[in-house]
Amino acid sequence: MIRIAFLASFTLSSGALACPAPPDATRLAPEVDHAPLAYVEMDEPPLSAPFAITVTFCHPNRQIETLMFDALMPAHRHGMNFTVDVNKIANNRFEVSNIVFHMPGLWEIRVKAETARRNYTYTAEVPLK
Repeated sequence: MIRIAFLASFTLSSGALACPAPPDATRLAPEVDHAPLAYVEMDEPPLSAPFAITVTFCHPNRQIETLMFDALMPAHRHGMNFTVDVNKIANNRFEVSNIVFHMPGLWEIRVKAETARRNYTYTAEVPLK
């Protein structure tokens, strides 16, 4: 598993300790404080070939209803050439497949999670050689 470099700094709240991270997962960086914890599990992404990731949210009182995923290359100001598939595989757990990083460089993934009351956005950098 690769480790994803965070775009934003953040601290763990005391509630974070009640929910362990999935094995080999990396914590995603939320754009706001007090967002549910979010983790991504992924192997090193291949160049120009589809791959999948798993996104897990950890919050006992919030059910993530919808997840949206996007990826872009900030230096090139463009995103992916493919549409991803997002499937809910369990409570607060989603699989995102058909992700294709079609060129090497620094990619930024963006995950938007929707609950009944709020939306949360997370980002992370993924370097691709």
